[in-house]
Amino acid sequence: MAAPESSSSSSLFALKNSRPPDDTVFYSIFPDSSLTSAGFAAADELQFLHLRILHHVSPITAPYIWQHQPFSLSITLSPVPHLSGHLRFGDNLEDEWFVVYLLFEISKTFPNLSIRVWDSDGEFLLIESAFHLPKWLNPETSVNRVFIRHGLLHIIPQSSFPTLPKLEDSLRFLASRDDDSSLAPDAVQLHLRKKIGEYPERAYRNVHRVRVRVPVSVAWVLKHEPCLISLAVEGFYDRDIDSMKYAARMERFLPKGRGRKWWRWS
Repeated sequence: MAAPESSSSSSLFALKNSRPPDDTVFYSIFPDSSLTSAGFAAADELQFLHLRILHHVSPITAPYIWQHQPFSLSITLSPVPHLSGHLRFGDNLEDEWFVVYLLFEISKTFPNLSIRVWDSDGEFLLIESAFHLPKWLNPETSVNRVFIRHGLLHIIPQSSFPTLPKLEDSLRFLASRDDDSSLAPDAVQLHLRKKIGEYPERAYRNVHRVRVRVPVSVAWVLKHEPCLISLAVEGFYDRDIDSMKYAARMERFLPKGRGRKWWRWS
């Protein structure tokens, strides 16, 4: 009989049942006011918060080209009114950790927020710092316990909720406490700070630059929507026979000779 596989810290907090799409990070932002607001009032508050957050992060994300899709948020009213989003990072883990950096920064600027983040593997912040966690914390006991707040990682303590807390109960606990009872251990905080400490500069450095020649019309589009560059690269990288048939026509690049004017793009 084959020996059982030994568990490792990298799989400790992985999802065991239904998995979300691979290579995708998910996040939810819960304002304290969502616990008392509902309906149109909650939607209006979330819309205002949405605009404030995007205004705050836009200068940070503007110079960066994401692998597949940009950081975004949408309003979700169930089970608790909040802002949510997801981002497919594909082969580029820098995108995922850039998102984590943004969420920590958002929690510093807007202190009355509790933020969740997870990915296809589960609670990856716990996976990243598994060696520094309390022994009672495992995939079964971590549900609705892990949040980012005030720029720090919080873990709802087992002493306050011996059984799994409901999401609303965890949010109320965080909103009503000013002490350190839910703070993750210092070693966890330090490990995560080191992980995201070089952002956003690290993300900016991790950009490949190459000089290419494209028609004026294409250059104009890319100048105003640089995020389309990643889609173009992905389309070329994942090309197949069918897509090559369309590319061979060069409809956008050589329309009746008007593609003779070229810009250099880097």
